[in-house]
Amino acid sequence: MSIQGVIEFALHLESFRNVDLFRQGLYGLRFTLYYTFDDEKNFAFPYSTSSSIYPSSNPDPYFIEEMRTQDVSVESRKFLLRFCEEVVDFNETIYFRAEMEIKEDFKQQNFKLHTELLFGDLKGKLTPEEATQAVIDGLEIVTLSEVDYVLSFPKGFKSSYFPAIFDDDHSSILKATLHYTLLDYHFRGNGQSEIKKSNDISQSLSEYLFKSKNGASKTYAGMAETDMIYNNFMNPLVKSYEKLREHYMLIAGKFFNDKERDKYGIIAVPETLNMPGNDLQALSPNSKERKETLHRSALSTEDNEAEDEIGEEKINEESPFSSRVASHDPKVIATAMLMELNTVSGQLFQLWHQFLDILEKSKTVSSILSEKRQILYRQKLSNFLIRRVMRSKDLGMVADESKNEQMLRSVNQKRYEITNSRQKLPHIYDEFTFADFQNYPILVEELSLLDASIPNGTLELAGIDSSMLSKNRKNSGLSSHIIVFVHGYQGRSNDLRILKNRISLAFPNTFLFSSVSNEENTDLSIEELGQKLADEVTVYIEEFLTYKPIGKISFIGHSLGGLIIRAALPLLSNYTSYMHLFMTLSCPHLGVIEGSNSVLKAGMWILKKVKKCPSFKELTFTDKENVKDGLIYKLSEGVGLDWFSHVILISSPQDHYIPHYSARIEAPTSLEHSKILRKMAKRLLGKRERIHRIDVHYKVDVKTFDQWIGRAAHIECLENNKFMDSLIYLHPELFC
Repeated sequence: MSIQGVIEFALHLESFRNVDLFRQGLYGLRFTLYYTFDDEKNFAFPYSTSSSIYPSSNPDPYFIEEMRTQDVSVESRKFLLRFCEEVVDFNETIYFRAEMEIKEDFKQQNFKLHTELLFGDLKGKLTPEEATQAVIDGLEIVTLSEVDYVLSFPKGFKSSYFPAIFDDDHSSILKATLHYTLLDYHFRGNGQSEIKKSNDISQSLSEYLFKSKNGASKTYAGMAETDMIYNNFMNPLVKSYEKLREHYMLIAGKFFNDKERDKYGIIAVPETLNMPGNDLQALSPNSKERKETLHRSALSTEDNEAEDEIGEEKINEESPFSSRVASHDPKVIATAMLMELNTVSGQLFQLWHQFLDILEKSKTVSSILSEKRQILYRQKLSNFLIRRVMRSKDLGMVADESKNEQMLRSVNQKRYEITNSRQKLPHIYDEFTFADFQNYPILVEELSLLDASIPNGTLELAGIDSSMLSKNRKNSGLSSHIIVFVHGYQGRSNDLRILKNRISLAFPNTFLFSSVSNEENTDLSIEELGQKLADEVTVYIEEFLTYKPIGKISFIGHSLGGLIIRAALPLLSNYTSYMHLFMTLSCPHLGVIEGSNSVLKAGMWILKKVKKCPSFKELTFTDKENVKDGLIYKLSEGVGLDWFSHVILISSPQDHYIPHYSARIEAPTSLEHSKILRKMAKRLLGKRERIHRIDVHYKVDVKTFDQWIGRAAHIECLENNKFMDSLIYLHPELFC
C-alpha cells in the first residue's frame, strides 16, 4: 500500500511583455509541471482552463490560436508581437493535478514548473489574417527560451508571484501567479490501484502506519504514537485550510467592494475550519480576527518555512485525537483517522473551489504578491552588501591608504560566511535568482558626506540613515524618467543592452534610450564625442516633449562613455532642473596617467602610435605637452556633476584596464602625479555634498587570459545579471 497526496495547482496568466525580442512573429508559451523520483519525471496533469470575466484591456496584438491542453503540458494562446514593449493580456488560469507518494517524515520532492517561450516565423506576414492562415498551413513552432521554477511541496497552501523572465537574448517577461495546495489523500494498493472499500482501506492503513521495528503489523498502538501519526497527516490539511482562508479573505477584501461581492456571490469571510472535536463557528465580516488576518497576510514578506514543519504541533490540545478515539486497536484508530481526514479535506476542497472562483473574477492579484517577492529578493541581495557611510573634508582624497586591503578582508569574510551559511529559499523560486547565491558578486558601498569640520587627511565613520541613501528626487510627481545609456571605446549602442533590459523589467514605466551617435567614431576627441551626444540627446528630448512632460533625466555610461557624458553636460544646461542620476561603470574620470597594468600600457602605446587616436592620447595626458592643458584636466573644470541628485561611481578592484582610483574619483597620495590628480578630483566633486561609490567584487573561480589582463572585470558589469539585479533592486530610488 501507498499513501498519495493529491496536490492541485492554479497557474494564473496575467500578461506577457516584450522587452527586447528581436524578431516579429507569432509567440506563445508552454507549461509543464512535474517532479523527479528515481530519475523519472512524474507529471502533473492539466485538467482544465478558464478565462477571467474581465476582457483584455488591449485587444491588439491579436490572439491567433486558442489555448491547447496536451497530455502533460498546456500551450497558451498564440499571439502576434510586432513592437518593442508590446504587452499581451491573458487573464487566463490553467489547472493541474498531481499525486505524490507521501513519505513518513514528509520530506517530499520539489516540483518544477518548466516554461517555454515558443515562436513561429511568419516571414514578414504580420496581419491577423496572414498569421491565421500560416497556422492552418502548419506553421513550424520552435522553442526559443526556457526557464524552470522550483516549487516546494505544499505542507500548507502556497501562493506566489511568478515572473518568468527569459534569457538576455530573448528578453521578455510573463507576469503570472501560482497557487497550489495539498487537497486530499488517496490510498493505493501494491498495484497502485485505488483502494475504495472503507474496510479494506482501514485494514491496509493500520498495517501500513503501525509497524514494529521488524516490519510486522502491530496489534497495539500507544497514545503518543497515535497522535504523532495523526498530526503528521492532519497538519498539512489544517495548515492548507488556514493559509488558504487567509489568502481568500485578503483577495476578497482587497479587490472586491461590497457591491461586487453581492453581484458575484462572493463570501467575504469563509467559515473557519470545523475540526473534529471542536465546535467552531463562522466569523462575522467585521470580526477582529478577520482584520488581524488581513493585516498579517498583507504585511508578511517572507515565507516562513518553520511553519511548514510537520508532526510537531498538536492539532487540538484540548481534545487530542488519541483521547477521542479511545482505543489502542490500530484498525479502530485508522478508521477514525480516515473519517477525520475526509471531514477536513472535504472542507478544504470546498474552500479551494471558492478561491478559484474569485481568482477568475479578480482583475489582478499579482500586485500584492509581486511586492512581497521584490521585498524578499531585496532582503536576499542585502546579504551580499557591505555598506558604510563616512564623513570627509575632501570627497576626492584617499585619507586611508590601507582602506582597500581592509575592504578586501571584509569581502573575503563575507564570502566565507555566505559559503558556509544555509540560505533559506522561498517556496517558489527560479534557480538563477534564488538558488545560485554562491556566485553573486559582493558590493562594497561607500557613501561619503562632505563635512568641513573634520580635519584634513581624516575620515570619520558615520551611522547610516535612510535619508542619506535616498535624497529628495526632482520632479518626483511626474512619471516620465528618461535614462540615456552611453557605450565606451569602440563600443556599440547595444553594449549596455542587458543592463537596460534588466532596468526595464524592474521599472517598466521608465523610458530607456541608447545613444548611437558615436558608434563608429570613438577614436575622435572626447570633446567631439560629447558634442555629438549632446546633439542626439537634445533631439530626443525635444521630440519626447511633444507628447509627454519630462520628470527626470539620467545618464549611465560605461568606460569612456562616462567621460563622453561629462563632455556633453555643459551643452545640456537647459535641462539642469531635470538631472537625476549620473552613473558610471569603470570610467577613467581621472584619466590613465599611471596605475594601469603593463599589458594595457603596451596596447595603448601601440594605438596611439599606429592609429593616432585622439581619445587615447587625451586619456593618457599625452595630447598636450603640459598636463594642465590636456582635455582630461580641462574637463575636470567643467560643470554638470553638481546638477544631479545622485552621482554613483561603480568600479572593481579586479578591473586592471582602468585605474581603480580613476574610476572612483579618489586620488591617492602615493602616486607620482598625486597633486594633479587630487586637484582634478577636487574640481570635479567640489560642489557636491555627497558621493556614492560602489566597488564590485566578482566571484572568480577559473583564471582566464581576460582576467589576467583585467579585461574580464571591465566588461563583467555589462554582462553579469547578478550584479545588475543587486544594483537595481537595492537602489530602486535611482531608476524609478
